[in-house]
Amino acid sequence: MNIENLLSIILPFIGFAFATSITPGANNIMLTASGSNYGLRKSMPHLFGIVTGFIVLMAASAMGLGVLFVKFPVLHIILRYMGSAYLVYLAWKVVSSGSSHQYEDSHRITFANAAIFQFVNPKVWSMAITAMSSFTLSGEYYAASAVVIAFLFALVYIPCGFAWLVFGLALNRFLKNKRVHHLINISMGLLLVLAAFFIVTK
Repeated sequence: MNIENLLSIILPFIGFAFATSITPGANNIMLTASGSNYGLRKSMPHLFGIVTGFIVLMAASAMGLGVLFVKFPVLHIILRYMGSAYLVYLAWKVVSSGSSHQYEDSHRITFANAAIFQFVNPKVWSMAITAMSSFTLSGEYYAASAVVIAFLFALVYIPCGFAWLVFGLALNRFLKNKRVHHLINISMGLLLVLAAFFIVTK
């Protein structure tokens, strides 16, 4: 793969990856809540769970799994309902983050929770399919370009996701009142439930 071919996919993809990574969405809302409730260190597994899940999902899409959604539209409907149900469960975990340290930790979104959510998130599937269909090279360079795209997304998303964690941490420092903090958790949980509703009804 020569440099010109590589640059022809990398430069446009960086813009696509940044636009889809930095904007508000279910993953970033949950990262904000995690940063606010648990701080940076305990939230890092959540962040890397998102990245890992997305890389694996992009690999599956590159191997042709995404084509199934085109051939069998009913799979997309099933995915929407599964994703919405799992998102409501994660919203409950956010809202339940409360009083004692032990109680909070038991409701923390884990690496596995975050990774699994990527597989039932229709938006992430759409991003992965778009990335693999629009930003990869054809022929003998397809596999190599798919690997580049998958890991480039991780490099772009990590600082974007980290920024949302820092935003959550900043919220925590300004919201010392536990009652107000809990209201923020409820608000973030409701935003996730609203996102789940839009996934089902769109």
